[in-house]
This record gives sequence, C-alpha cells and structure tokens, in this order.
Amino acid sequence: MPDPLAVEIDYSGRLLFQGPAANMGMVIADPTAFYRLIENTEEEAPDTKAGEKLRYVRLVARQSQQYGEVVKAAAERVSTQANYPDDNPLAQQLKVVARLIAGGLKTRMYMVQLGGFDTHDAQVEDADHTTGEHADLLRLMDTAVSSFMNDLRYQGVSDRVMGMTFSEFGRRIVSNASLGTDHGASAPMFIFGDQVEAGVLGSNPQLDEQMSYVDNLPYEHDFRSVYSSIMEQWLCVPSDEIPGILTSSHPAVPISPDAACTPTWVRSRNQHAGMQYINISPNPVHEGGRVLFLSTGEPLAVKLVDYRGSVLRELVRGTFARGTQDTWLDMSGLPSGSYLLVFESGRIRQSRVVVKI
Repeated sequence: MPDPLAVEIDYSGRLLFQGPAANMGMVIADPTAFYRLIENTEEEAPDTKAGEKLRYVRLVARQSQQYGEVVKAAAERVSTQANYPDDNPLAQQLKVVARLIAGGLKTRMYMVQLGGFDTHDAQVEDADHTTGEHADLLRLMDTAVSSFMNDLRYQGVSDRVMGMTFSEFGRRIVSNASLGTDHGASAPMFIFGDQVEAGVLGSNPQLDEQMSYVDNLPYEHDFRSVYSSIMEQWLCVPSDEIPGILTSSHPAVPISPDAACTPTWVRSRNQHAGMQYINISPNPVHEGGRVLFLSTGEPLAVKLVDYRGSVLRELVRGTFARGTQDTWLDMSGLPSGSYLLVFESGRIRQSRVVVKI
C-alpha cells in the first residue's frame, strides 16, 4: 500500500478503520502535529535525562510512521491554499485534508471531527431558540465546509471529493428540563460536494403535541442505505459486494447517481489489504505454538525475529498450494520476552507479536 488507505485526524485510531489484521488508517493527532511532520520540527525537549529519553521516543515515533515521507511529499506539492478561519478547529483539520488531496495523496477516505453535539443542556437560549450552543456548532460546521469546498475549487479538485457527516447518536424530539435534548435514535446526515445531487431527501416528520422528552423520532432512511449508496455511486464498490460488507442489503438513495464512477488502481491494488496472512496459537506461548499462514501460491517465507531484526528461526521457505497452511514454532531455548513472527511473499509483508512466558 504505497499510500495510506485512510487518514484520521484524531489522537487515537478508532475502530472505524480497524481491519481484520491491523489498523487500516494513518493517525495524525491534530493539525499542529501534521505541520511538525512535514516541516521536521518538534517542541524543544529539556536538557535533562528525561529530555534525552523524550528525544529518543520521538525519534522512534518518526521512524515507525511508515507513511510520513509519503504524506510530506504530497503536502509539499501544494504551496498556497484558500483562506480558512484560524479559530475553527474543524476548518483547520479540513485544510490539512484539502492539501493532501490536492498534493496527489491517493488515500480514499479521510476522517475529521467536531465535538460538542452531546447537548443535554443549553442547546438553545431560553429567550431565542434559534440561538445557543447547537446553532454555534452548526455555524462552525457551515464555515468549515464552505472554506473546504472553496479551497478544493481553488486547487481544481472539487469534482473528486465528497463529504459526509455522521454521529454515533441522534437526539430526542422534545427538550428536557435543561433546554437540551437527550440521546435519540434518529439524526440528520449532510452530504456535500460538487457531484452530490442537491436537495433534501426525506419528508418532514409529523409531530404529535402529546409527545414528550422520552419519545424518539423514527428514522426514514437507514444510515446503511446512505453508506451503501456512497460505496456504489462514489467509491465504485461493485453492488454485489456491498451486502457482504454491510452484512445485509439496503435500498439505494440518489446521492450521486450521475457521477462518473471510474475505479482507480488504488482499489484493485489494495482490495485485499487487511487480510490476515499469519497467526499463532496459543499466544503467549511456553515452548511453542501452531503457526497458520495463508499462501497465495507465490514463494513465501515465515521467520521468527527479535526486536533488533535478527532472524532467530526460519520456519518455512518455498512455494505452497493456495490456502491456509500450518507449521510448528519451537521456542524452546529462547528467553522470555516479545518476538516478531514475520510473513513475506512478494510485496506482502506482515508480522505478529509473539510473547514467550
């Protein structure tokens, strides 16, 4: 995978991009961390023993970031951008995304975030329900998305980008006693981009005066229908594969029905990314364990190495029939600690941590 499959601007990798064998996304803590990465700068460490260790930890962190140079190269191709508000955290995240897209990074999915929507109180002002915390948040989102789209048009790549909002919770219909609303089952989703079919999809709900703060608004469109439609109409996923991805079928909604869906080399090259090629059981081990490895029919090798990179055992080397194969890892005579079980076959390289106790 020459470019990261996904880029997430957050302080930890979420389960959203967790694949069956490894995390499928690159995590950039925040816009400040992004600029430190591409400018090779970092905060000054104190001239103490602790500072020396901190500098070493930072060095290892830089070396372990596989995509650091790829991201830096893409960012350096963009010298100017449209204006973004400095006091808008979402806008600053989207500024990073626009720069990487315009710089040619072939990542298909980016995730940014804007918190604060868990408005159990102070969602609106008592004197004017069109003002308050929720209105301020929507204003931040509106300004950020507008700045993002203006920049994409300035860079000449707006026709290649689609954005979607989502949340892990909705809101109830009626406010509680604190001028807020509690968690609910339904929520709006915004889809934006030059290739999006504009308009409002869905009808206004009919509200009963007898409804209370415990009542939920029934959803009109399952969010999986939105995901399914974006995958097929924008990300070029074959329609017959989508039920297997979402575990069920969902009716399509017209998000971008007329967009030219042209699969890129990224999909064909990475469609098997995240497959588990090697595993061991049990783990941790005492004297040894059964190693399962997946053969593609190409020459492969399975090795046990220590954290200095020295090969301690070569378990198998050669060509095997396609499918899952197995062998035995003998760890007798090795001291307790952590090791790496490494699978190599052509361009595929995958490792598993093995702990001996």
